[in-house]
Amino acid sequence: MPPGTQIDVLAPPEVGHASPRVFVVPRYMGFDAFREEVRRDAPELFEHPFAERQLTAVRIITPTGAHVEFLSDIDSLPGLSFQEGPEHLAELIFDNRRSGKQVDLRPRLPLILWY
Repeated sequence: MPPGTQIDVLAPPEVGHASPRVFVVPRYMGFDAFREEVRRDAPELFEHPFAERQLTAVRIITPTGAHVEFLSDIDSLPGLSFQEGPEHLAELIFDNRRSGKQVDLRPRLPLILWY
């Protein structure tokens, strides 16, 4: 990382509680910054049967008391939301749920893919 670069880490208010860890890296360190180079050098990484193209939203659900209230003010990350629910769960929404389908990976992974 060049001098002066920072990575913002959003940490829970109390250490020792189960809580998601969220961090934001500068855009130049993100996948978009080197996607074309990777596509050129390893095109097979972009060949997959899942035809969806864009991750349009991410919803993180945590049980009540999981100390995620510090995350409620994140408005600089469009499409990212946090809410309380009965269990830990991540939902990835692709292409604004264009097809209206889902893949629920529970109980193996606390993850639902919407596309």
